[in-house]
Amino acid sequence: MRSAWRAIAVVLLAGSCLSAGPVQAEASKAEAQSVAEVVRRQGQPSVVWFDATGREVWEYGSNPFRFTGLRFVFDDQGRVVYSEETRQERDIRRIIAGQSDRQDVREILGEPARLFVIRGEMHWEWAVFWLARIPHRLVIQFDERGVVKDIGKYRLTVRGSGVAN
Repeated sequence: MRSAWRAIAVVLLAGSCLSAGPVQAEASKAEAQSVAEVVRRQGQPSVVWFDATGREVWEYGSNPFRFTGLRFVFDDQGRVVYSEETRQERDIRRIIAGQSDRQDVREILGEPARLFVIRGEMHWEWAVFWLARIPHRLVIQFDERGVVKDIGKYRLTVRGSGVAN
């Protein structure tokens, strides 16, 4: 009986996570907002960095599973000049094995959720939606020079239920 209740809970949790609408609406309303307004609406960012032009960039995960993220770029007066939802299929397709490097990947996808080394090669991992918003793990492998060697996408499922989580 407990396993039946657990299965129901997993299905409901997975459904609620997947049915949550995209966060693009939040990002698209952000232009010209102040730093304080962004903090009030989104909370503290998970990562703050500066782009090549010196503009401050804030990144947020969009849900507990962090399948997508939000990025806000501020001008020198502390106003949002650009915002977007990150880790979309369009972003992943911009990364090209043999051409993109760690900096390119970091600027396109944001901070990785996990870093690990296998046989001396660095791997970065994110949770992403792929193919009609199906949850996947995206793993990018880098060679010793820091250039993308391989890109892998692995579908996430709850063991035994057949339901993606």
